[in-house]
Amino acid sequence: MPDVLPVEMKPDAALVNAEAQAADVAMVTLGRTSGEFADREVEGDFNLTNEEKELVAQVSKAFRAQGKAVVVVLNIGNVIETASWEQYADALVLAWQGGQEAGNAVADVLSGKVNPSGRLATTFPVRYEDHLSAQNFPGIELSPDMVYGPGGIPMGKPSEVTHQEGIWVGYRYFNSFGVPVAYPFGYGLSYSEFSYDELTATVSADGLAVEVKVTNIGNTAGKTVVQAYLQAPGESMAKPSAELKAFAKTEALEPGASAVVTLHIDPKGMASYDAGQHAWVIEPGTYQIHVGHNSRELTNSATVNWADATLVEQCKGLVLPSEPIELIEPGQ
Repeated sequence: MPDVLPVEMKPDAALVNAEAQAADVAMVTLGRTSGEFADREVEGDFNLTNEEKELVAQVSKAFRAQGKAVVVVLNIGNVIETASWEQYADALVLAWQGGQEAGNAVADVLSGKVNPSGRLATTFPVRYEDHLSAQNFPGIELSPDMVYGPGGIPMGKPSEVTHQEGIWVGYRYFNSFGVPVAYPFGYGLSYSEFSYDELTATVSADGLAVEVKVTNIGNTAGKTVVQAYLQAPGESMAKPSAELKAFAKTEALEPGASAVVTLHIDPKGMASYDAGQHAWVIEPGTYQIHVGHNSRELTNSATVNWADATLVEQCKGLVLPSEPIELIEPGQ
């Protein structure tokens, strides 16, 4: 990675206004370099730079004055902050970093040749500080000296980080603690809309079988991703409000067409890790299965009962903390 990054292009008002007159739609691409062996920065990386925000706002003002839409393509490899500036965009297209075929893929989606059906595998927070881990990361430096790996690659400085979040990581934290987010885990839009009906859940020694009828209620053929979340009793140990346990993408459905999607959650998927027993166990009690469009838009639910405490896998207590950790729990 170069020591000095290229300066962001800053078009003047005359150029932007001329383009707003000539073009049918504005496309602004925001990119982030991809790298390894280094942590990201909050300012200018997770948060947009002032120049980037000014560019989006400037283009938006000029094009919207002509009644034209503004599309922002995110060519990024990880989450960035969007809440403070997304009002300037009529659409956000998350391209990630698709390599040499990224341009073709984005063009297919924007032109309507392909109906998108991807879903977020991570939560987009409103602020970096909303992450529970932000309270302790990057920790305390134990030495000012940089450690170098093979080939002289800098590996960082020896540090101590206390992971107080325990199981409250990602969407499990945001949803269980009721923290507002920009875009939830599992989120994604399509040129069509889909409904879920006739949800059934059957429990057996093999786990859970979940069936749901999916219907394309829009005007465009497309696929969707059915997501099944499990809410455990949480009587003997802390549990998130719900956890993704199974998902499947439908075949392409024409407008008005339906398909029955079957999902299976095996016993290991139903189990929770009990740190006291060093084992994966299924708690007895009532389990709720929620199906929907993303982790915060669960439209259908069903209930099953698991009769007895079940040991699924016995483990050993290895790599234990060197000192006690006061874990954070809901309500703190």
